[in-house]
Amino acid sequence: MKVKCIEKINKPTNVYNLHVKNNNNYIANNLVVSNCHGIRGLELREILKHATKAEYRLGFTGTMPTYRLETLNVKSYLGPILRTYSAGWLMEHGYISKCNINTFELTYKHDYDGTYNEVKDDVFNNSFRMNIIKNTVQDLDSNVLLLVGKVEKEGKVLKEYLDSHIEGKEVIFLWGNTSVEDREYWRKECGLRTDIIIIATYGIFQLGVNIPSLKYIVLASPFKSKIRVLQSIGRALRKHANKSLGATIFDIIDHVKYLETHGDKRMRYYNSEGFDTTEYNLDEG
Repeated sequence: MKVKCIEKINKPTNVYNLHVKNNNNYIANNLVVSNCHGIRGLELREILKHATKAEYRLGFTGTMPTYRLETLNVKSYLGPILRTYSAGWLMEHGYISKCNINTFELTYKHDYDGTYNEVKDDVFNNSFRMNIIKNTVQDLDSNVLLLVGKVEKEGKVLKEYLDSHIEGKEVIFLWGNTSVEDREYWRKECGLRTDIIIIATYGIFQLGVNIPSLKYIVLASPFKSKIRVLQSIGRALRKHANKSLGATIFDIIDHVKYLETHGDKRMRYYNSEGFDTTEYNLDEG
């Protein structure tokens, strides 16, 4: 690949590029693959095999694939892993904001049964659980991001609940059908205000969103996926002046069928990355 020309674009936008120090040249004659956490190792290999003449291949990621075969596919075209840095090491050396994980271990008065989605939907609508989320975000001193997986059964339900129970804060729900202009508007508002509660689906907020001032995230509908969890936490790890005490992640671990096991897996992710974790045991009733 050769650079044919460079044109200045006056249209305001947010673009983040790797560049050569001091002269700001874009990387050329090589291949850069970025923000591809959603693709499989085999798919990445299919892309990279068309760049066999690249002189250098450098891979940077905070979330290598979980499965061995996926990892081998990536290594087959990018080479061996040269350096690995945990989030704990990056925090200690000042590259990212410090991060504290608060887990709410919720025990319910009765058991939940059914399929995975049935249990997840029923638990999400539990009034005790909803009240925990409301009490958590009500008095925070800055904006907060609540991440959900489903639009109708989680995002809209949570917005309706918080609209009727939260005072002094504006509750916003962003999802796939929200326009790019609206997403950008609220991203900028978060840099100007401290009274915004953003409910968003993982699909649009787990990566590629830059809000340096964001220091509170609630995993309102947690998952077991390592990539999804760590990429979501990454939204709060950017350094900012209002994070003198670091960022805080609230993870709800529901002690019910399916979800308890997922919570155990997330705890292993946090421990392996070196995050400070504090557990709060809360019983319904």
